[in-house]
Amino acid sequence: MDMYAKAAWIVPLLPFAAFLLQTALGRSYRKLASLLAMTAYVSAFILSVLVLMERASGGALDYTYSFDWITLDSYRLRMGFEVTGFNSVVLCAFMLLIMLAGLWSAVKKTEPDGEQSAWQNYLSLFAFAMSGLAISDSLFTFFVLWQIAGTSVLLMAGLRYWQNGTKDALFKAFLSIAIGNAGFIAALLLLFWYMPDHGLDFTTLESVFEGRSGLTATGIATASALLLFLGAAGQAAQLPLHGWLPGLLRNPASAASVIGLGLMGTAGVFMIARAYDLFRASPAAMDVLMWTGGGTAAVAALFALAQRDSRIMLGYVWISQGGFLFSVFGMGLRAEGNLALLFLMIYSSLLVFALCGSSRFGAVAVAGAVIGGAGLSGLLPIAGYETRGAVFSAALEVSPLLAAGLLVSGFGLAFAVTNAMLAGTSSSKKEDPKDLKLRWAFLMEKLPVVILLLLVLGFGLTVVNWREAVSGWLTPGTSLQQVNWGLSAVSPFVALSGCYAAWRRHYSRSKAADGKQELQGQADARSYSFTRVLLVIEAWLDKLLVIVPYVLLIAFKFIVRGMESALSAGTASFLSSGAKLSGRTIRDFGKPGKRKYGWIALALLVLLLIAAAGKELLL
Repeated sequence: MDMYAKAAWIVPLLPFAAFLLQTALGRSYRKLASLLAMTAYVSAFILSVLVLMERASGGALDYTYSFDWITLDSYRLRMGFEVTGFNSVVLCAFMLLIMLAGLWSAVKKTEPDGEQSAWQNYLSLFAFAMSGLAISDSLFTFFVLWQIAGTSVLLMAGLRYWQNGTKDALFKAFLSIAIGNAGFIAALLLLFWYMPDHGLDFTTLESVFEGRSGLTATGIATASALLLFLGAAGQAAQLPLHGWLPGLLRNPASAASVIGLGLMGTAGVFMIARAYDLFRASPAAMDVLMWTGGGTAAVAALFALAQRDSRIMLGYVWISQGGFLFSVFGMGLRAEGNLALLFLMIYSSLLVFALCGSSRFGAVAVAGAVIGGAGLSGLLPIAGYETRGAVFSAALEVSPLLAAGLLVSGFGLAFAVTNAMLAGTSSSKKEDPKDLKLRWAFLMEKLPVVILLLLVLGFGLTVVNWREAVSGWLTPGTSLQQVNWGLSAVSPFVALSGCYAAWRRHYSRSKAADGKQELQGQADARSYSFTRVLLVIEAWLDKLLVIVPYVLLIAFKFIVRGMESALSAGTASFLSSGAKLSGRTIRDFGKPGKRKYGWIALALLVLLLIAAAGKELLL
């Protein structure tokens, strides 16, 4: 029974059709274009739900379909889609969040009139790329849609190019994504050379690297996995390629924009999950994945602790949680990683709509922020606490340093979320509830939070009651890590400590703010020097992002010069010297005392052409 699975390709096609229609209509029909986009999002989401229900009903097998995209002699480059239990859930989650972001943006009109239609147009292109990426069957298809997703997000963020710092943030984003793309392309070329029949589909990757061993296979797996990790790190904003995501959020950005940026970071983690068999074949790549992710989780959480803007804080929360997931996959916890990826998308989006999507921080927004923050921190009784506890237990077995980094991540995350929630409560706006337009706008603000709260309740109860069954369905052939409840209690305790520290800080500041602004500034200068140190480190890491490409360019020049030196005795050196001599001769041609060398060079060139032509005629 795979009727809806066979039609899964229509899910990305619907937003793409909306993108084409919006482009054709232009800015003259903004309302019609927005209506077409929302119709496409809702239809695609309904179809993705039907695909998921068909998969969950039992008896449905994995479905794959591909077609010839490019044919060169005997080789055929294929593209297609694949429907499994895991990517059907991811597809449904992607479309739900994009649908909510599009609905929220259409009602709130988050961009000026001249830019709103363009923003909706780019969102349709982003929806096409992310939904297609979720069901891609190969690394090549994944890469093509990956490029479209990154481009569309940069286009959405670039609509606010006139704001302070946006151009610099876009430049950093371009550098980070370009570095990641270079790694991704190199990995594709390496795997294309090594794989049987040049196959790049995930099924072939699993069969090849699961059954082969030896120095060659391990070396290829290590090189390919590290290059893919570079691509994922650029897309998921991992250290030191992290500066672009908070930078794009430093100016006022809508909740829909934050969702788009966060989902693009999630795509990097999703790529690691899809190509996990390749990483598992290389212990070195798994170690790099684990330690880089753990370090990013800790450092980004500390940077989130130092922020006052809730949007920037949420950007660092995305980065920290992305690093946490990299570390989970690096420890070999594939089942926990897949579950944690779904929890990240749901809880982080709930936080975004609660903290950034409400002009009035009411009871619904408070509930969304509390549940979203508690879910990310792994607090009881929110679904996901068992997964986070199992990860901490496994990290403690691997290394106490890694476990400490994950604890720092939990503390910083809880502190930042609590601080942002308290700040939103104290600065919420009070509007006239009698205005019907304001009532409608407030309803649209609350609707995404309510929908996500219901989703958390339903999905959370399912995972809590049938955790093993859900994990086995999402990741067949794997088992969950056994939870050590004694050790797992440490992580929630640290998170609660972060909440308490944030409350104490907010309470002390609000108490000192009553007519004592100067004393408040002096108290901040004395009491929060640690925050200033974090901000200085953050600024230096942002500069490092710009320095890295130049360092790579210099290293590339040294490599090229070394290759030239190694080939100095061969034909390449001879031709290079001849080219330099010819260029120098032509440059000096016509100067006094240099004309005879020019004539000699011209005569030699004529003789060379005659010899080549004669060879062709004689042979």
